[in-house]
Amino acid sequence: MGIIKKQTIIGTILTYTGVIVGFITVGILSPKIDSKYIGLTAVIISLSNIMSQLGSLGLAGVTTRLFAYFRTKDNTHNGFLFLAVAVSTLGFILASIIIVVLKYTVYSERAENDLFIQYYWLIVPVTFFSIFFNLFDQYYKVLFNAVKGIFLKELVQKIGTFSALLMIVVGLINFKTFVWVYFAGYSLPGIIIIISSVLDKKNSFKSQLKFLSKDLKKSMISVGVFSIISGASGIIAMNIDRIMIEAMDGLSNAGVYSIAFYFGVLVIIPSRSLLKISSALIAEAWKNNDIKNIALIYKKSVINLFLVGLLLLIGLYINLDNILVLLKGDYASGKYVIVFIAVAFLSDMLLGAGGQILFTSDKYKFQAYIMILYILLIVASNAILIPEYGITGAAIATFLSKVLTNIMYYFVLLKYYKLQPYNFKILLIIIFGAIVLIINAYIPKQNNFIVDIIVRSSIAGIVYIVLNYVAKTSEDFNAIANKYIGIIGKIIR
Repeated sequence: MGIIKKQTIIGTILTYTGVIVGFITVGILSPKIDSKYIGLTAVIISLSNIMSQLGSLGLAGVTTRLFAYFRTKDNTHNGFLFLAVAVSTLGFILASIIIVVLKYTVYSERAENDLFIQYYWLIVPVTFFSIFFNLFDQYYKVLFNAVKGIFLKELVQKIGTFSALLMIVVGLINFKTFVWVYFAGYSLPGIIIIISSVLDKKNSFKSQLKFLSKDLKKSMISVGVFSIISGASGIIAMNIDRIMIEAMDGLSNAGVYSIAFYFGVLVIIPSRSLLKISSALIAEAWKNNDIKNIALIYKKSVINLFLVGLLLLIGLYINLDNILVLLKGDYASGKYVIVFIAVAFLSDMLLGAGGQILFTSDKYKFQAYIMILYILLIVASNAILIPEYGITGAAIATFLSKVLTNIMYYFVLLKYYKLQPYNFKILLIIIFGAIVLIINAYIPKQNNFIVDIIVRSSIAGIVYIVLNYVAKTSEDFNAIANKYIGIIGKIIR
């Protein structure tokens, strides 16, 4: 747990530094730009995410589940990196073919002056850098260095896109230049990690195909196929809403939705570093048949992520009107999108590392089945709800689909491994959250929205933290709190 705790803290610091940059980008700069341009960037990124996941050919799952069998002390890792690069190159070629086919089939009737069609081919380079970022990020993760990828994705990428938005807002560049600069900034993590990985002398790109036994090849193909299904389903489900909104409701509404979605997804940010780091350790634990350690990681991930996630949800909810002050004009219509998306992702936090545990187990195929159901649910619900309720309908579709999917994860782990991470402390956290909301209702509205954010957030944060500290809902939280209380005590003395 020491590796998880240390890298989670570093990863969380980097992530929330990126959140600050992202907040300025989304909350301050983006609303100053026509929503159709924001919609354009969102749809291109969504399509690139789907193509890069398909183009990875299940490599992420193979790396997470099977790298332990390649690992060596001399860092050659039996030629794993050569194999990964070869698979990713083939995957990119296949993804590019799919992109071309889509252009001349699904989008064939679009006019050439359609804004989206004008920049359609940007999907290709963005997909390339996404595929290879995912490759090396996953590789470093199983080497227990998840911080590198977190730094590039959560901070460098956000600085890159922030810079592009700042330049167009202050008038340094026009829209055409903005699009190129924006996607150059978005692709920075891929560019940097490729260059640094090639220059890193510890990495070996030598082929050792003889190491691949018949059984290992069979396992890689099986895991790869189901990883493609589960991974692609997850990415499609996460991005299909923007694509469907663009098709059914226009680029402008896709832009509004993407901005509101950003605020809602803040709830899940603390999980990114923890789950990245813990998945490699869970895979090692499965290899050693260490079910006790897996159960401990599951239990702690649930309590810690839900504890933080609920606080962030409360922060968003009590400051919803203040957020709308920032999201002026068309963007203000995303109010309920924020709420439904935030609650949807809170259900992910309540699942903890459940998804990673199932995927790295011998029942990993169930994740593929669940994700297929997930994508069917979200596509069907979007098709029904978007025409009726617009972007709010898309958010409701995500909420319903996520909750049902996470319930399925829970019952699969309970049935096959008797893993049950929930106890009365979850109920205590919910009760404390309700107390905070009741107190918030009696806080007078401040004239200045920034002052109101500070007042409400401070009171809510202090009450919530103190209640959970006194009740000892999380051992890890109390340990960290006690550490800093001790430091402050020494300074005062």
